[in-house]
Amino acid sequence: MFLGCVASVLYLQIRMLLLRLEIDDPLEIVAVHGTSSLWSIISTGIFDLNDGFISTGKSNLLIM
Repeated sequence: MFLGCVASVLYLQIRMLLLRLEIDDPLEIVAVHGTSSLWSIISTGIFDLNDGFISTGKSNLLIM
């Protein structure tokens, strides 16, 4: 539930940024799929139970 709340806040912020920059994205594909995908990649590195940053303190999954 927490991850979905963060994703929705990110979506709203990116949507407002695209509107402010006057970037035409009529279906809001970038705001919905781009931010959700990026957040899911980052949150995997943070919250993974075996190798995540919170459980181990190592940033192996956060750095490529």
